[in-house]
Formats: sequence, structure tokens, C-alpha cells
Amino acid sequence: MAYHKIDWEMILHRHKRVKDCAEEWGISKRRVQIYCEEDRIEGAFKYGQYWLIPKDSQKPPEKQRNS
Repeated sequence: MAYHKIDWEMILHRHKRVKDCAEEWGISKRRVQIYCEEDRIEGAFKYGQYWLIPKDSQKPPEKQRNS
């Protein structure tokens, strides 16, 4: 069985981590994870336990809440 080392430098050249998006967008890491789980960030995908988000992604708009 071959072991594949993750080349984070190559991956992070095109993608951001949850932590990076949270800091950039001024929200919690958990909120970014929820956006990813709800498929609200186009191009985001899970690699093992990590969500990877395209560098050019924008914060999704807030959902309208019914009061």
C-alpha cells in the first residue's frame, strides 16, 4: 500500500482552509463548516477531515429567517 503525502503547499495555492475563510469573513470556523456542509460555497469539498474552499470564494448571503 502506497502512502500519499499531502502536498499542502500545492493545495493551498488554489484553496483556503476553513480557518482562513473564517478570519477573512469575520465569522466562526463552525459557521464556515456549516456553509460547506449545506453546499453553499461553490467548489468547496472535503478532503479527509478538511474542508477546502476555492481562493476566490465569497461569503454566502445570510438566509432569510421567518419570524
